[in-house]
Amino acid sequence: MIANIGGSFKTQKTKVGEITLQPGKWLLNASAFFARTEAGVAGTRPQLALRVGASDTAFGDDFGTILGAEISPANDRELTGSTVKVVKVAEATKVEVFGFGYNDDGSSAGGGQITVTADVVAVRVG
Repeated sequence: MIANIGGSFKTQKTKVGEITLQPGKWLLNASAFFARTEAGVAGTRPQLALRVGASDTAFGDDFGTILGAEISPANDRELTGSTVKVVKVAEATKVEVFGFGYNDDGSSAGGGQITVTADVVAVRVG
C-alpha cells in the first residue's frame, strides 16, 4: 500500500523492498502493478522508484523510476509500468524500492488507496 501521496518524496515515500548489487555493471528491469482499492480523485500519478541513498533529506541516486501516467479515480482500476536502466557500482550497494505518488492538484488525496506490487530483476552485463 502506498501510504502517502503528495508532499515531498524524501519524507513521504513508502518502502516496498530492496535488493543488493555486488560490484559490477548491472541491467535493472523493474515492473510495477498499481491497483486502486477505493474510489479517489482524478489526477493521481503513482510512482515506483529504485533509489540508492534516499533519506528524509535526500532523493538518493535514481536507479530507475516509473512515473507519469494517471490511474483512474474509479475503484478497482489498475495501472502498470516498467523501467530499464544500466548502472555500475564499485562496491556492494543496497537499492531500495519505494512507492509514492503525486496529484495534479498538489493535494495528498489518495494515500492508502493504491497498492503497489513490484518486481525487480538485476542481470550482470559487461
